[in-house]
Amino acid sequence: MVDRDHGRSGDAWTDLIERTLRGAIDVTEVSVAPRAVGLEDGSATGLSVGGDELQIVVRSRGGGDDGVVMCLSRPGRPFAPDEREIAERIVGALDHMVRDGALGRPEALAPAVVADTLERVLHALDELVAASVLERLTTVARHFSRHLGAAAWWVGQNPVDGVLQRAASDVRGVQGAPAARLAEVLSVPEVTWRDERTAVLLEGGSYVAWAGDSAGMAAEMESWGGVVTLVAAGGYDLDARQWLVVLFGDRTSPDLRHAQAALSAAVQVAMGFPRSPRS
Repeated sequence: MVDRDHGRSGDAWTDLIERTLRGAIDVTEVSVAPRAVGLEDGSATGLSVGGDELQIVVRSRGGGDDGVVMCLSRPGRPFAPDEREIAERIVGALDHMVRDGALGRPEALAPAVVADTLERVLHALDELVAASVLERLTTVARHFSRHLGAAAWWVGQNPVDGVLQRAASDVRGVQGAPAARLAEVLSVPEVTWRDERTAVLLEGGSYVAWAGDSAGMAAEMESWGGVVTLVAAGGYDLDARQWLVVLFGDRTSPDLRHAQAALSAAVQVAMGFPRSPRS
């Protein structure tokens, strides 16, 4: 039995969740009521378990804090732990799907554009034999940002004391609050978001991210000023100093994740060959 007397909207998104869970865990009763969702992490859905009932909070696909709460039950047959786990996985997968649809995937970067950018950067580095490591990395960041359509770039250094510090950055001349916010974020002298990701980067790795990866990632990148994708690479120079280069893409940028290998290669070249002068 389905209770349709409690604000049932007939929304296709809500219907999809209901049909999927009915088929997966043999739900027999469903009630739907409107409510202010208020999911703090920006998710489209949330699942909680109470007794013999599963409660699923569903955010409106139109955005905002409106939505419904779905109560799924099976009188006389409580949901087993594995069924609750199945429901949680389904809700998580559907949540990821709705975020994908709301955000929209950025335009793909053509491989030819990435290859051409890398070749231009390598040629530019050949002419910077007497330049410092910072100047060479800044050249990499500027070329990649300009030719790939990034919204901003940032170069940082990890000195002996272990504090990751800003060495240079720039935001392209785009008007509006997001660009101003991004410029503010990138101008901070010391970076406080060091974690396992930056540790890998500083050891010579690379990293990419998209706002659609998770609700937490979307919230974090939005707080930087509407960032949608990013690509980063780092490592050691010849004096064992650690560096990091990051490119940021906004909603007008193509998918910078496709430049991961090229940026990583360019950063390694800039730090090691031709040999930069020791300071």
